[in-house]
Amino acid sequence: MNTPTYNFFKHMNLDVKIDISCKVHFVAYHIDNRGPVPFLLFLLEREQESEKEGWLIFPTITGPVLNMRETCASIFPEFDKVEYTGYVISEKEIYAFVHILDAQCTMQTPIATNKRWMCLVDEVLNYGSLLGGRLQINQPCVNFLFSNEEFYTLYVGRNICEIPNVAYMTSDNVKQTEIDHHFGPTKCDYEHYTFESQDELLGKSGFIRYAVFHTMPKTTNGKTCWFVRTLDSVVSLSYHTIC
Repeated sequence: MNTPTYNFFKHMNLDVKIDISCKVHFVAYHIDNRGPVPFLLFLLEREQESEKEGWLIFPTITGPVLNMRETCASIFPEFDKVEYTGYVISEKEIYAFVHILDAQCTMQTPIATNKRWMCLVDEVLNYGSLLGGRLQINQPCVNFLFSNEEFYTLYVGRNICEIPNVAYMTSDNVKQTEIDHHFGPTKCDYEHYTFESQDELLGKSGFIRYAVFHTMPKTTNGKTCWFVRTLDSVVSLSYHTIC
């Protein structure tokens, strides 16, 4: 696979010291190479100190900042290697980009206790939420990524990489969800694997979240589904059970 490029750097200020007193939002991203083409994941965390407690936001502090490289490492201690790649100013606030270089950074802890989430571009820009609306994404995060298409676009050579859809496998049986998570999904009709939309999560006991490539959703009997012939077209992102 050719090395993907992320052209947002054309817009970056590379200073490591920020002298002004303002909010500094950390746009942490990971380039995942497990799919048929590379794709982006953005890290968002639960808001803790506002009327929208529990909404997902970019990790945020208030400047000034003496050394952005050291600050990035302290803000993301759960990762072995993070790299500060510069910042932009938007709406009088700073958005600092941070590359998470860990090979595997998907998270699978319980919904109620997981503070941070790795989100697909599809979830941020098209849904504004995760897990069927259980976790809402704060609108300023959406607005910032929408403000410049280079912020959410990867290239291989001159070709734009496909942005995958988010889809799910759901079950009324927790044990079945655990089996599908550990051993992989089974074909429903001996020809296709079937993945469902966020709309099907309500009332389910368990679900597995996927990135789906090279497949357009279809609506059947009022349900939106992806019918996939090969698991080479999907990447498992996280696994959850509701007790």
